[in-house]
Amino acid sequence: MIIPRTVKIGAARWRVRIEDAVPDINDDCKEILGCTIYATETISIAKTHYGREVAENCVADTFLHEIIHAVSTTYGLELTENQVAGLSGGLLAALRDNKLDFRK
Repeated sequence: MIIPRTVKIGAARWRVRIEDAVPDINDDCKEILGCTIYATETISIAKTHYGREVAENCVADTFLHEIIHAVSTTYGLELTENQVAGLSGGLLAALRDNKLDFRK
């Protein structure tokens, strides 16, 4: 999957950063796969997790997961972490399994 440098969500253009590792902003002792920072409109995605390369499918799921967090906040949906995780995994599977491309 090619991850763009920016994504437009609502009126904002969010920066997307691919980083070696993403620290948990709530707990500096652990690494996470992705993070959405609303104050700076930034989505960070890890390419490694505890020194190991993150699989492409996991990167794609994490990217979609963080986009859903941004959409949830932008539009006041108040989705829980479990709802976001379920939506990102389910949508990614449906898009890939059915080779869906909405650009055509």
